[in-house]
Formats: sequence, structure tokens, C-alpha cells
Amino acid sequence: MGIIKTVTASMVLCMMKWWSPLESVSGFVNMAIFLTFSGLTFYNFLSAIFEGPGYLPLNWKPESVQDEKFLQFCSLCQGFKAFTLW
Repeated sequence: MGIIKTVTASMVLCMMKWWSPLESVSGFVNMAIFLTFSGLTFYNFLSAIFEGPGYLPLNWKPESVQDEKFLQFCSLCQGFKAFTLW
């Protein structure tokens, strides 16, 4: 959370100096877009903290039987594990 705040504050200070939103419409649009993306980043960060990654129901199986060969099976819950990229 500190990194998001630091990057946002640094960028706002730089934008105020080089492309002030108070002096031009394009500067205002640039600042608005940046703050929107910064806010969305902060929202997604907090959502990941408080809501978690989610879960699969017990005994979950993929819709296609052919996809089962790409997933790991959990013998404890008798269901397949969710696909992740890491």
C-alpha cells in the first residue's frame, strides 16, 4: 500500500510541475486518467486483501473432460485445483 501511495504522490507532484491540470485541459485529462488508474489499482489491492482470491466448490470439475488432463486433482477434497499461471 505504501508503494502505491508513494508512486501516486510522486507522479502527482511531477504532473503539477510539468503539465499542470490547473493550466490546461490536456493536463487535467492526464491527471484525471492517472488518478483513475491509481484509484483502481488501490481498489484491486484492497479487494485482494479483504476478499481473497475466491474458492471453488467441493468436487469441482471443469466443463470439458478434455481439460482435466491439464489440472491437478486434490484427493482430499475430491476436486480439481484451479488453474493458475504460476
